[in-house]
Amino acid sequence: MHTKITRSGGRRYLQLVEGYRDDAGKVRHRVIANLGRIEDLTPEKLDPLISGLNRVLGRAENTASHLTHEPAQSYGDVFALHELWKDLGFDRALSRALRSG
Repeated sequence: MHTKITRSGGRRYLQLVEGYRDDAGKVRHRVIANLGRIEDLTPEKLDPLISGLNRVLGRAENTASHLTHEPAQSYGDVFALHELWKDLGFDRALSRALRSG
């Protein structure tokens, strides 16, 4: 099963679709459920559906709406300076200077 977005009359709808093979062996799709217009689907409407499906499958509770994140540290500039330091040979020069010291 998968979800599919269909268009009708300029509007978009979300459907739950099942794939199967007909008597001739060709792959076909049938709509299991119409979930509504995309514009009307909010997390408040979809979360109970997702939680119910997870419960039936024995999976953990839906936590998608409870996810938080913190800003990541930026290491790109440090990496670039480190590579430049090595390319210019400062690491080898400093190592030689410290050994001879």
